[in-house]
Amino acid sequence: MILDSYSTDATESIARSSGARFYQRKLDSFIKQMQAAVDLASHNWVFCIDQDERATEELRQTVISLKRQGFPKDGYTVKRLNFYMTDWFTRCGWYPDRKIRLFNRQKAHWGGHEPHSELLMDKGTAIGHLPCCLQHYSYCNLSHQIVKMDLF
Repeated sequence: MILDSYSTDATESIARSSGARFYQRKLDSFIKQMQAAVDLASHNWVFCIDQDERATEELRQTVISLKRQGFPKDGYTVKRLNFYMTDWFTRCGWYPDRKIRLFNRQKAHWGGHEPHSELLMDKGTAIGHLPCCLQHYSYCNLSHQIVKMDLF
């Protein structure tokens, strides 16, 4: 399922041709957008990914394995490996940059402070940690970083 904020590229046609359920919603808040996507999910278990992130094959296989096990925990963090301009950035606290991305949506909601949304798990939930990475393409060049900074 994809929740798009009226992008002007080929997102919709690519999503629909791949068989994804496709929805659009005006972006009024990153937190509200993430929660709206979770609310549209057709299953209780959700893996949230941003448009600038990519799941590795190892991550995909790990999630499939957890599904077969019945998801022993209520949510799982994944290590984000950040690509900064020309290389993978593993210094200055940017790695492992753990974020909860796989979770039971009945036990969590999106919150935080704009523009940085954060998944908040209900009290008493059990959190596991995935051993693999989610690739995050944060900034492709300095101009891209400045545009994002202005947006935020």
